[in-house]
Amino acid sequence: MEPVLARHRGDAGADRGELDPPARERRKKAAAQPPDPEQVLAEVSGFAELAESGAYIAGDRRVSRSERTKWRVTFRRLATEAQSALHAADSGPAERAMELMIDLACRAQGCFRSEDPLEAARFVVSQAVSALWETVLDARGFAEFTARAAPQLVRWEREYGWSEGLGAGEVREQERPLAEVLAPMLDTPDMWRGFAANRQSRPVELPAV
Repeated sequence: MEPVLARHRGDAGADRGELDPPARERRKKAAAQPPDPEQVLAEVSGFAELAESGAYIAGDRRVSRSERTKWRVTFRRLATEAQSALHAADSGPAERAMELMIDLACRAQGCFRSEDPLEAARFVVSQAVSALWETVLDARGFAEFTARAAPQLVRWEREYGWSEGLGAGEVREQERPLAEVLAPMLDTPDMWRGFAANRQSRPVELPAV
């Protein structure tokens, strides 16, 4: 499962040697335990609701001035925790949390003070979708996967990508069409036919404006 956050050029190996052995061991043990999916969902739900209501743009008492300037840090933390929580025994809340993060990413322009919110947050939409779909397919089976992924594909796909910035940013470079994300998961003709039939039988969900 690819990380949902884009890596900076030169990140590989940048943190080697920074931690002493005991601290490194504690970090490994902590990383091996997924966060509580219910808690992650609660935090993601609150963050998404505030962002989509404009609280991170205007002077809203629900968001402090310092938090308003650190939104990208919160975005990255919640995206990482949502992905980690997908490994929990009950991944249902984490699946919903990741779905909310992707929905927010698709509407991020205008929710935060940034010309390119996804580049600022280093959030790679296609990698987040891949992590979510792989989990649903493995945990719920093909029928549930197609029932959920078909409308999500329509809702989330963007012809020219999700990043609003000009030029080639690190996030834009790592994005790929959701059709490419989907293809390896449908590895037989019957699976393709089943997915197509499910998509045709459901009403099209237009992306929010």
